[in-house]
Amino acid sequence: MAARPRPRPAHMLGCTRCAYTPNGRQLVTVGSNNTIRVYKTGFDGEPTNVDDCPEQNVAVAATDDFFVVGSEDGTVSLYGLATFAFERFLLRTSLPVRDVALSPDGRWCAVASDELTVRVVGTADNTVVRHLRAHNCPAKHVAFDPRGRTLAVACTDGVVYVYSLTAEDNEDEDKDDNEGGDRRHRGDPPLIRKIDGVISRLASDGAASAQVAWHPDGRAFAAATPTRDIQVVAAHDGAAQRAFAHGHEGPITALAWSPNGALLASAGQDGKLLIWETKTQSVVARHDYRGVLAIAWHPTNNLLSFTNGEGEVYICPDFVAPQYAVLLRLPVQPSPFIHDPRDEAATAATNGLVRRPQQRRGEQATRNGHRNGLVELEADDDDDLMNGLDDGGDEDEDGLGDDDDGFVVDDDGAGYTMSGSNGNRKRPRGAGGAGGDDDDDDDDDPYTALRGIKRVAGIAGGVSGRNGSAGMWRPRYHMPFQPGSTPWRGNRKYLCLNLVGAVWTVDQDAHHTVTVEFYDRAVQRDFHFTDTFGYDKACLDTRGTLFASPPDDGAAGGAATAARAMVFYRPHETWTQQRLDWRTALPRGEAVVALALSASYVTVATTADYVRVYTLHGVPVRVVRPRGTPVVTCAGWRDYVWTLGNGALAPDGTARLQSTIEHVGRGHVCQSEDTVALPAGATVRSVFFSDEGDPCIYDSTGTLLTLLHWRQPGRAAWVPLLDTTRLSRLADGRKHESYFPVAVADGKFHCIILKGGDRYPYFPRPLLSEFAFSVPLGGVSGAGDGDDNDEDRGNAINGDHDDHDDDDDEHGQGGRRTEAAEARRLEQALVLQGVRAAQLRDRLTEAETETETGTGTGTDELARHRMRKLHYRRQTALARLELETDKTLLQLLARECRAGEERGMRALELVRLMRDGSGKMVEAAGKVAERYGRTVLGAKIRALGERQMQARLGLGADAEAGDGDGDGDWDDVDDDDNLV
Repeated sequence: MAARPRPRPAHMLGCTRCAYTPNGRQLVTVGSNNTIRVYKTGFDGEPTNVDDCPEQNVAVAATDDFFVVGSEDGTVSLYGLATFAFERFLLRTSLPVRDVALSPDGRWCAVASDELTVRVVGTADNTVVRHLRAHNCPAKHVAFDPRGRTLAVACTDGVVYVYSLTAEDNEDEDKDDNEGGDRRHRGDPPLIRKIDGVISRLASDGAASAQVAWHPDGRAFAAATPTRDIQVVAAHDGAAQRAFAHGHEGPITALAWSPNGALLASAGQDGKLLIWETKTQSVVARHDYRGVLAIAWHPTNNLLSFTNGEGEVYICPDFVAPQYAVLLRLPVQPSPFIHDPRDEAATAATNGLVRRPQQRRGEQATRNGHRNGLVELEADDDDDLMNGLDDGGDEDEDGLGDDDDGFVVDDDGAGYTMSGSNGNRKRPRGAGGAGGDDDDDDDDDPYTALRGIKRVAGIAGGVSGRNGSAGMWRPRYHMPFQPGSTPWRGNRKYLCLNLVGAVWTVDQDAHHTVTVEFYDRAVQRDFHFTDTFGYDKACLDTRGTLFASPPDDGAAGGAATAARAMVFYRPHETWTQQRLDWRTALPRGEAVVALALSASYVTVATTADYVRVYTLHGVPVRVVRPRGTPVVTCAGWRDYVWTLGNGALAPDGTARLQSTIEHVGRGHVCQSEDTVALPAGATVRSVFFSDEGDPCIYDSTGTLLTLLHWRQPGRAAWVPLLDTTRLSRLADGRKHESYFPVAVADGKFHCIILKGGDRYPYFPRPLLSEFAFSVPLGGVSGAGDGDDNDEDRGNAINGDHDDHDDDDDEHGQGGRRTEAAEARRLEQALVLQGVRAAQLRDRLTEAETETETGTGTGTDELARHRMRKLHYRRQTALARLELETDKTLLQLLARECRAGEERGMRALELVRLMRDGSGKMVEAAGKVAERYGRTVLGAKIRALGERQMQARLGLGADAEAGDGDGDGDWDDVDDDDNLV
């Protein structure tokens, strides 16, 4: 800035605000007098005055066609920029207006006032009003995110409330389409996040600001803190990120990002106006301007305007010095995160898909060797291929049609998402292929899109030349993850969460601090240590803790000085005098994808598509390359190693997730490349073994599944144990929560309940919750279990309904509902008992196999004795479980007998399901039938019992009455003549 700009008297003393139109052609200012001034950019003459307005205007927002002004008299007025005249009132409040904000498309205007609700009114039709009610105090500031999907409300209680404007909008549109609803009556937008501890408690009419300034990339916002700093807060989780500190000595009154987010301007009551560099959070320019209340950057030029409490307007061309003005010409810069989620996602995707040593060694072969093969990589090198990782997916044109936790995609091509840098080979957004928003926390697309496009030779007319576009497709792969861990949130991250304890790390800039906590402190003591390796993955059990660190890229000294990825194991106790920790380094350029720790082995999956297995003392025992690559994750239990990887592509271009389970000690592969049962578009959130050694997964649909018969090749089947979306606590629809899976133990699902839009737990460490299994069964019922109100509706139509029968009907309906609930409970218990019985039988079979082969029992007599005791306990547990199953069947049988004679076939089927081999349960079933007067059913049950007894004795006498197979099926009992 060459010279200090002159102030332009515009308004009277008091609150003065300003705003640029999005095209930058005009600057609108409002103040305490009844005049609005519109300055034309680049014109030094007198502004255009709008006199038809109220006094005490305290807020303004503008689009290219109109601007909106809020006043302390409670009116929100709309003015046209073409006519510079008042057009209409948008809204009238009973208390003073404090702030207004327009959505990026100009369709909505948010109004903050001293009332306890914030109103979002349609600018085209002001009868369409939506209310934000979750906060219970006046709002001081409101701000839309750059895509108009969310609205941040800064309230006088010192809390920032973040509302979603997409969920209710989509529901209302569906309702309007299906039911012809009136769009004037909309539901309240839901609260998705409540952020406390950032802004101060302020008076609604005070000069100090609690303004929420969204960064242009939409992933974070900045707000002034009580300590006179400016804190950046992540939008997807509300965690504090970088801070612009030690700049002001008084309360901050205004702040604004530059259009590309590279600079931040702030003003305070200390009379300072500061320009900060976003990347370094350092002050690059200081200016003395007292009483600044509002700051506005020009959308394209090096031009800053601001107003003060004296009613003056400053329009400052070339405000940023030339050495920093170049920053304004950059594309949109990323938000200043401590650990950028996009960088983590890119690293994970690159490690899992691209950065493989064998590919780098054969770089030239990759460029030339594929020309005579089936596929060819478009990217010329690894860097281009890494830059080719993009968000994919189709863009919602209105910006309000889908859910996105990250709030931003590169829809304007500005380059702030990970887009390719391949020159004219860069594909535009949405150019075919499946995918979703590039967001590390986006549920809608759980896959990573590989933008290094593969070309199949000879299809769709063929492709000639490297820039051809025919036959292009984009495969999508499952992202690698570490079970039980969370991404960085601020400077903290959970490395492991399970039933033993928790491991987390804190980024201290120069180093990390790792803490290990145990739930049972009587057995193990908590410990923490200074981590100079930067461990980002961990596993924890009762024997020790396993860590892994990423490799250093060696940017300072080159690849030769780059630190290699490390694996570190720390046992909790040892019988030697000194605890023996061990650490091993992976080959250069190889990174850890996932870790697993069991009672016998350490498993490490790497970016080279290797699965490395070590003993607990660091002895390498196996290195394999699974067929399902890239590897996604792994888990371990005793001698078993379970790996998941990307397999063949489905017709939609999505890789199928495949799992392999191997017994390392015996070298036996139990399941080889078995497809994981996932719904379309779903992905795995966590994998683990239960406390009894059963493989379990928890997917993005909220379903917990276990794998039955996995020890027998070709027989494995995924069985759902719990659907968390059907929990009774969510039945009323008032709770919005999700669940972070931790473990399956004691026949229950252990998890952490996450409120609102959170996907991962944060600090302080939350308590664990547990839910009993509940298999998602359908509402199948007999003819007598139909709608309880059908008979009443029929009587009402025929005029046969008597008032004096109301009490009897209510009691009858209540009884039927109770009976139906009891039936569902029994059916649920029956299915779960069947699952547990199948798991017990598999364990018994495994124990018998180990006893016969001599593996797993040891050579000493004590080990064999322990195995025999365990085997006996399992046999006893199975017998007890089968008895409980038969009791459940008896209770179901009694219900069927009470329902009527027409339920006899269903009742007989229940008897056939009984597991008791002594015949006592069948005899008891006959007595139940006789008790309810079901003589025919009782005769059939007795005949079934006789045939089963003859089959057990091997008499074969049932050939005359049935098919002679003695299995008690329908043809054995269906001949009524033989029952008389």
